[in-house]
Amino acid sequence: EKIELQIKDNKLAKLAEANSNADYSAITLGKAARSDKALENELKTIYEKNYSGHKVQRVVIEEDWYDLKEGGVLTYKKINCYLAVKKGSAACFRVYVGFVKENTATDGSVKLEPLKILETGAELKYKEMPCENVNKWQVSEIN
Repeated sequence: EKIELQIKDNKLAKLAEANSNADYSAITLGKAARSDKALENELKTIYEKNYSGHKVQRVVIEEDWYDLKEGGVLTYKKINCYLAVKKGSAACFRVYVGFVKENTATDGSVKLEPLKILETGAELKYKEMPCENVNKWQVSEIN
């Protein structure tokens, strides 16, 4: 015997749409690990230079500096951020970006290059977000 599910007035689709809208309206940049205006401005400048036509609205440092090592030797210092970006007159986007300072010393010492975007070959992670949520973020209690 076959059982058929009857959905009246497309309720399931409306429910899915309502959930999707609720998820979308809740998208923010999240919590900041630290706040550093000078560094945030530098990151904004680097991003905008690499992606013309993108205007950074806000930078949130999501994960503070940490070392990437290979065989016990420092290769990069890395910092992870969420940026609120506007492309032209389009919607706002939350973009996840890793920035690095590469260690170019070959003798085991540390010689850090200028800060740049970590190019992994993967596309940057864009998620559309409401422009009014650009300023909805907070610094975490652990500073």
